[in-house]
Amino acid sequence: MSAQVQSGQNPPSNLESGTADKSNILPNVKPTHDPFGDEDDATVKYKTMTWWQAGMIMIAETISLGILALPKALSTLGLLPGIFTIFFIEIVSSYTGYTIGQFKAAYVEVHTMADAGNILVGKVGTTNSESPN
Repeated sequence: MSAQVQSGQNPPSNLESGTADKSNILPNVKPTHDPFGDEDDATVKYKTMTWWQAGMIMIAETISLGILALPKALSTLGLLPGIFTIFFIEIVSSYTGYTIGQFKAAYVEVHTMADAGNILVGKVGTTNSESPN
């Protein structure tokens, strides 16, 4: 018996230790390279950031891109319809982000739209979502 079992602790499972054979879990998913690469000297370490850090990056990107469209949208729609539209789009965006987060948590090996297409619809999704060379 190992020291962990003798001391009353549960030994780590093969999935926790990373030694499990994962080929039968998602047979259609091919292993891909690490999209983030080596982050030793990186200013932002995407692999180890907390959820709130990732959220702040997403909010900053959303605001920096969306803020440029707000004046035109409000001048076209008017103040009240523009504010209503902004809140509606925020609700849809939040729900979409939540759904994508759940999908990524369930399928951590997915890094591209082709990987997600393979999970959702099989080989057809992979073929149709890959960019032509």
